[in-house]
Amino acid sequence: MAVNWLMLAGAGGTAPPDLASASHPEGVSAAAWETVSGGTALGVIEAPDYRWVIAAEGNDLDAVGQTLERILAAVPPGAAATPERFEEIYRRDDAVNIAGDDRDVFYARVQVREAVLAPLDTWYNTVHLPEVGAAGLRAGRRFRSLDAERTFLALYRPDTLDVLRSDAINAVRGLGGFENDVEQFARLEARTVARWPDFKDR
Repeated sequence: MAVNWLMLAGAGGTAPPDLASASHPEGVSAAAWETVSGGTALGVIEAPDYRWVIAAEGNDLDAVGQTLERILAAVPPGAAATPERFEEIYRRDDAVNIAGDDRDVFYARVQVREAVLAPLDTWYNTVHLPEVGAAGLRAGRRFRSLDAERTFLALYRPDTLDVLRSDAINAVRGLGGFENDVEQFARLEARTVARWPDFKDR
């Protein structure tokens, strides 16, 4: 199976960049998400750093990077973060690519100690993703950062962000006893506002 690559970048501005204004190589998709809330600790809700997150993905990392660069060219100077590159390492059977539907978005980004990499991977893939999926955090996918050591992104597509405050999610919230092994943590809630290609129109 071909490796899938994802790139994310925060962006400012009063409106999201126009995804259709940039040329996209074949096999690359893109999405714009409007941020709702962020946080740097479990259970903590903070204002996000950027109003928008722009995502691009595909099976050619160079093409994904070129696509994101073209999209971000429309962002005011100094208003975009440095993109982070990720390699997909796991996906649930119900997972979709970023332009596959227009559901809300939730992701958690963690940097962990070297000693727990293997057991954390096993717990995430075999325990946590199934249990949060059953509680409404659907379409779980996991990625490894190419730009930060021992850093992983878990990306979900809930039917609504209200799921994150449900009793079902609260019952399985956490990191399975690995909380003390986390060196950095960030979470983001967002709504999909644009995607390319827009599969609804096909």
